[in-house]
Amino acid sequence: MNRLDSLRQQWQKLDQTPPSGVHNPDVRGLCNSPTSRMKLLRQYNVLVVVCLIWVVLGPLLFFFIGLPMWVCVGCSLFFAAMGMSCYWICNLIRGLDFGRMTICELLMQVEKIIKGRIIHKYVGLLLAIPLLGSVFYYFSNYEIVLLGGVVGIILGCAIGFMKDAHIRRLLREI
Repeated sequence: MNRLDSLRQQWQKLDQTPPSGVHNPDVRGLCNSPTSRMKLLRQYNVLVVVCLIWVVLGPLLFFFIGLPMWVCVGCSLFFAAMGMSCYWICNLIRGLDFGRMTICELLMQVEKIIKGRIIHKYVGLLLAIPLLGSVFYYFSNYEIVLLGGVVGIILGCAIGFMKDAHIRRLLREI
């Protein structure tokens, strides 16, 4: 009877799904993908939080400096749009299930993420150019502030290109 009970317990353990949810034998051996997915999620979660902070902080800062209200509202709308876009990409990344999706489904989901990132970048550029132009217009009388803005744009572009290359590398690993 003892042997029969041990066989029954072993059989019941076989019915349970593994905690990782890995069912697809084609992707079971991919060890880099889940860590790349988690790194991408972390990157975009940080971007969502930063955008939410700047939705409130940006207009307060611009209003304190003395810029018109429409520039403050434009700043808030810019960061709200970027935050929603990052959240949308975050949800696309969360949709990656390495254990249950086939290779074709995974590739289609990664393609959606890449297209979402392209849309995010172009919308961000289209929204940032008028906002930066209006800020530079109001700061055109103050040369030191204008110089600081140009240096900030150059440093921001450099950091942005490095982060973009890092995110592209993570997507390639997936």
